[in-house]
Amino acid sequence: MRTNTLPTRALHIGITLLLLLFSLSLSAQRGKVALVLGGGGAKGAAEIGVMKVLEAEGIKVDMVVGTSIGALIGGLYAYGYDAQTLDSIMRAPNWMDLLSDRDHSRASQPLEYDDGGLRVFGIPLWGTRRDGEAPRWGLVRGHNVVDYLTALTPGCDSISFDSLQRPFRAVAFDIKTMREADLSSGSLALAMRASMSLPIFFTPVDIGAQRLIDGGIVNNLPVNVARAMGAKYVIAIDLAQQGTDLQRETTFWQQVRSYLGIDDRANYVAARADINLYFNPRLDGYGVESFSRRAIDKMIAIGEAHARSMLPQIRMLKTLIDQEP
Repeated sequence: MRTNTLPTRALHIGITLLLLLFSLSLSAQRGKVALVLGGGGAKGAAEIGVMKVLEAEGIKVDMVVGTSIGALIGGLYAYGYDAQTLDSIMRAPNWMDLLSDRDHSRASQPLEYDDGGLRVFGIPLWGTRRDGEAPRWGLVRGHNVVDYLTALTPGCDSISFDSLQRPFRAVAFDIKTMREADLSSGSLALAMRASMSLPIFFTPVDIGAQRLIDGGIVNNLPVNVARAMGAKYVIAIDLAQQGTDLQRETTFWQQVRSYLGIDDRANYVAARADINLYFNPRLDGYGVESFSRRAIDKMIAIGEAHARSMLPQIRMLKTLIDQEP
């Protein structure tokens, strides 16, 4: 007797489609991994060293949150640069020139007044404002670093940061409202620059109605922002911690917080209790200003060595992630 195979084939196709949909549903539910990068000026070089080891171990990062230098490194990582390329980017420029407003075409002029600005050897003491600039409440406007970051992130002048290769948030502090600002759209370069607006050194950045300074003042390890973005697993690199007793370094930040009446202690303690993989490279002898090429080389190496010392913890987390359906 001849059997009718059409219903059987249809049943097989239907089961296959259901299994495929079920598989896709499980994939969509897999826990997202966030990388949280704390602030610390030049010490951010160590974050790149840690990231190189994470990549070598196959850790896939789904989203990035950064404060200050962590926002700069994190924004570039979210854009699509891998850790090895970030290593090259960190080592390449003369940071002392980059973190100034010097116009090298005018560097031979001892004193010059042009376009409403006074310059000494190409460094503006006062000048006309660009879009997004607040009144000059800092020594450096950061033109060069914004130009550099803009060149590194073409096509990101006005975007949602969720549209980057990895969704991204830059944490800053709005001195008008005295509230944290988690930047999620606009100019990627300007958001990175706003997040690293160290008071007195950098001028604040105006974005919309906000006047923004360095996010490290209120949330230097923004784990809560990553959780709000939907992260199940948080990997955090902390550049400000000293030891395991939650006693951070006494720094300029503490003085600024005291002046503004801000206490970020609760944020920090909550963050430390909510991290799946915590890195704290020891950077004794290095500071926020250690931007010499030799110091950067050393700090990248310290970050790598620190992460390698934690290979068992890294591999344990990767196993946990891989075991998800």
